[in-house]
Amino acid sequence: MNEQYAHVRSEDGAEEHNRAPLLLVALAVVAIIGVQTAGSITSAFAAAAPQPDGTVDMARVLQTGPLPELAMGDANGVPVVEYGSLTCPHCAAFSKETFPQLKKEYIDTGKVRFIFREFARNTQDLAGFVLARCLGDREAFGADELLFAEQDKWAFADEPMKPLIAVMRLTGLTEEKARECLNNRKLVDAIVATTKTAYQETHLTGVPTFVIAGKVYGGELAFDQLKEILDSLSPAESVPASAWAHTGTNGSAPARDLTQDQGTERAQNAREGCAAPQPSARPTSAHEPCR
Repeated sequence: MNEQYAHVRSEDGAEEHNRAPLLLVALAVVAIIGVQTAGSITSAFAAAAPQPDGTVDMARVLQTGPLPELAMGDANGVPVVEYGSLTCPHCAAFSKETFPQLKKEYIDTGKVRFIFREFARNTQDLAGFVLARCLGDREAFGADELLFAEQDKWAFADEPMKPLIAVMRLTGLTEEKARECLNNRKLVDAIVATTKTAYQETHLTGVPTFVIAGKVYGGELAFDQLKEILDSLSPAESVPASAWAHTGTNGSAPARDLTQDQGTERAQNAREGCAAPQPSARPTSAHEPCR
């Protein structure tokens, strides 16, 4: 593998070439997975519940990994798991357009236990997730939403590290601390392990991907579609998250609740487009699939 560098411009304007070997080695695993964005077209006006792409063992999906869960809502709510990528415009659109309503009507009312899982498809994703977690597990969800909201400012840049760190400064993370975080082997490995487990357990082919009652739904879901899925669950399918506690963990970290008002107010402007190697290759609609 050729040596690669992350380019960061320091405060005094001098360009530095900061080597990021941990990110590059870790991304070898992610590159093998090769998952693309949003495998199916969805419509914001479609009310019918979409058909699932497949089924999975929900008990295995709900086993926690090496990092505390980014979970929100009552433990007696029906678990809804989202696998998302920070450079995925469909995930950003979901964060802006759908999640606030889902939170208001299902999470805050105790009907749903929402769990966000990091899925790093590329170096930018991995770096963003690492920096978000570096703030602390309770702050990571809000930081992820901030990165979704500011996606166009950093995710598609030729040299994304500088604008990524600039966005993260809004959280109080300094450039010096950010560089230190990006070389945190334990944190990098944990994000990669979460990504690898997601692929192995759900066989997802795009992001965002949602797992509800053991059924896998690929692609961005509108609120009406989520409502149809949740409201049509049978009593046997409406198993609360608390019922899975006996299944144990696939790692050492317990689930950790987030405060219900955390983060979402900072996600103001999720962007449209597609995460492609070249920004010019992005389509204009967030509902158009990325291949």
